[in-house]
Amino acid sequence: MPCLLVPQAISKPNINCASGPARPVVIASSGPLHVTLTAGATSTTRFPHLTLPSSDAESLLRRRLPLASASTALGSGEVEPRVGLQSKFGAAMADFQTSTHRSRWIFSPQELLEKREAANQRTAKSLEQFGVTRLEVHLDGSVSYAEPILDQKDNAERSLPKPLNCEEEQHMRIFYEQKIQEVCLAFKFPHKIQATAIMYFKRFYLQWSVMEHHPKHIMLTCIYAACKVEENHVSAEELGKGIQQDHQIILNNEMVVYQSLGFDLIVYAPYRSVEGFIEDMQEFFHTRDVEQEKFKNFLQTANAEVDRIMLTDAPLLYPPGQLSLAALHRANEVHGVLDFERYLNIILSRQHSAYSTSQLFESSKSIDILVSKLNIPTAKDMRHIDRKLKSCWDPSSQDENKKREKRSKHKSKRTASEMQGPRS
Repeated sequence: MPCLLVPQAISKPNINCASGPARPVVIASSGPLHVTLTAGATSTTRFPHLTLPSSDAESLLRRRLPLASASTALGSGEVEPRVGLQSKFGAAMADFQTSTHRSRWIFSPQELLEKREAANQRTAKSLEQFGVTRLEVHLDGSVSYAEPILDQKDNAERSLPKPLNCEEEQHMRIFYEQKIQEVCLAFKFPHKIQATAIMYFKRFYLQWSVMEHHPKHIMLTCIYAACKVEENHVSAEELGKGIQQDHQIILNNEMVVYQSLGFDLIVYAPYRSVEGFIEDMQEFFHTRDVEQEKFKNFLQTANAEVDRIMLTDAPLLYPPGQLSLAALHRANEVHGVLDFERYLNIILSRQHSAYSTSQLFESSKSIDILVSKLNIPTAKDMRHIDRKLKSCWDPSSQDENKKREKRSKHKSKRTASEMQGPRS
């Protein structure tokens, strides 16, 4: 079988970490897709080694400052923090302008569509050629197609399973992105780890189809990788045990995930921008102590809005500062903390920004539309898609499904006949 190297792979970084002690985390699993999270814990074991390409390593060091200022959070590059905020917030979000996040991972809607269609069509062809879509992942990060399950005679006698269409792939991606949020919540990981894991997951499936790499496996590896990069290490054993999955799956997929990301491991999350904006609002409007609780609720609602935004395509279309503005705008409609348009005008008036207030509101409106169209599939919704995916991974399961459906139909007919009783 041909060996397929992941596109744009570069020299591997040295990523090592001693495994931390396992903690008693119990996360019950019901079925292959639905994961019910019942408890969680987090490990604070720091991870000693992370050797990255120099640009990412330098950016990681700079990013350890606590927050981004409201001004630099817009991500425009032309905005500078107002006097007094530079020393407090640092230049964390200013680094976004020179980051790989901005240069390689912000797309147009058409580009996203083309990448996903290309992956889907490539996988459909491999299903036709090999009779199976799953890829075998090797320790060096290379992948190869599994051995053909059907020969030409088999293909003539029995039909191949149908591949997932792009819409079904989208449902599966969204389903597992929400699972990332649930797992991170159960382990009490910071928002930054959750956002980084979701971004890794989104980026990975711009290169691959869910029919090639099962999203349940990639989901776990993305969480594990995000914990490493954000220095909140959890061992693969602990993570696997927590959701009752084999930890070796996490480790086996680690290198192919890094390679599929082009080793662009630094992610800028909207949560930091949200905090920066709210602190700026409080200082600029001289918030009194009695109003602190109102801003606390405002922050919670804004973070919840970011959670929803992260499940859409918006993080691949807009810089994190604009995502945070959209979340704050929606949260402000709930709490009525301030005149949001006036606040934006104030920010832009003290800067030399490439954006106008109308442009920022337009992008916020576009993000709102993506959120309003978000349809998170349930485990029940996913059953049909999961059966199709299993058939693509293992065509023999298609025959079992057909037998099961026939037995079910036969049982239904028999029951209906018995209920009617004998005819007179």
